[in-house]
Amino acid sequence: MGGVVEVHIAGGRRDAHERVRATFEEHEAALSRFRAESELCAFNASRGQPFVASRLLMGALVAALDWSARTDGVFDPTIIDALEALGYDRTFDDLATPGGARRASFARPAGSWRAIARDAATRTVRMPANVRVDLGGIGKGYTVDAAVRALGRGANAIVNASGDLFAAGPGPEGDGWHVGVADPYAPERDLAVIAVRDRGV
Repeated sequence: MGGVVEVHIAGGRRDAHERVRATFEEHEAALSRFRAESELCAFNASRGQPFVASRLLMGALVAALDWSARTDGVFDPTIIDALEALGYDRTFDDLATPGGARRASFARPAGSWRAIARDAATRTVRMPANVRVDLGGIGKGYTVDAAVRALGRGANAIVNASGDLFAAGPGPEGDGWHVGVADPYAPERDLAVIAVRDRGV
């Protein structure tokens, strides 16, 4: 997912780290637009035909489309053409090289996300042939939530995927997990430290 995943466990299952790793690997294989063999890439190649999605892909799509509806399209998983026009068709490492990102103009139909039809009972999804989906805007947070669920009830852990994190349980000292909010102009310095319990940040 283009970043580092940190897991801190304060007691609990011995296989906790492996459960988190397995969850991230499963989600990466299903939801990544950078893996040609991913289920998301197969969906994007369906070109207007009905596509039967796995529970994992369907869940992520439903979450993304629900956020599109809630924000009236401010959050839009169908902006992949715009992302690629700006250079986000490669890894973050490649983007960091000179000329990696670029300015570009692009046009996309407003509200393309509204044209994605879904049938929850059959997990069938269909979108217009000229529409594709990118789940990068929700994928990490969605996966972090799933990883914490994989740890089971009563988990006392924090899962952090490059800043998308969930803190479950009372933390190692019992007063919550302490999360620093970095100063964007001096990342080595925290603007604040918050105590978090059973919440995402």
